[in-house]
Amino acid sequence: MLLCGPAPAADKPPSFSKDEIARIAQFGPWPPKRERDASNRVSGKPVAIAWGAQLFFDPRLSRNGKISCATCHDPAQGWAEHRAVTNGIEETERNTRSVVNARFNRWFGWAGATDSLWAASLRPLLDPREMGGVERLLVAQVRSDAGLACGYRSAFGQNLPADDDALFADIGKALAAFQETLVSGRTPFDDFRDALLRGDTRAVASYSAAAQRGLKLF
Repeated sequence: MLLCGPAPAADKPPSFSKDEIARIAQFGPWPPKRERDASNRVSGKPVAIAWGAQLFFDPRLSRNGKISCATCHDPAQGWAEHRAVTNGIEETERNTRSVVNARFNRWFGWAGATDSLWAASLRPLLDPREMGGVERLLVAQVRSDAGLACGYRSAFGQNLPADDDALFADIGKALAAFQETLVSGRTPFDDFRDALLRGDTRAVASYSAAAQRGLKLF
């Protein structure tokens, strides 16, 4: 014999109070308004972004000529890598953090050793376990390669500086300009949040009731 109870209630989404909506609004907008890094004079500059991308994928910046930034920050693996411990020139003691959304950080690196993305971009170049480079050899590579030198002049609008430290810092700034473009895409939650704020009930309803209940609990 089949036992029949009352029909289940419709899967209704929860309602949100004004206070809850205000708190949900704090998780946006996404992506945030793009702002230039005041410490990096080529931040947001398209030609610098292009040169930074060239450097990011260039293994010649490593000691053995085989490892680029993209070796560990692999685009196919979320700009990180699926290893418990990073293995560059040698094995390190930590894994690789993704550089997606890195531009929004306040501190950079596992230990927060630097306070700018461009400074953080220089550390792996010199770390003997990662890319194992030497500053004077890195800048010599840029000076001697016609393509890299041309990229610098386009990015910075000037000839290569005679000072090695200045050129090395500019390498980091170009790398940072490129990494600033790596921002994660929008999610269904972003669409829901924006719809909730503008009072678009039809668009709000496209976000599942279960997800809305989870949000209310969260």
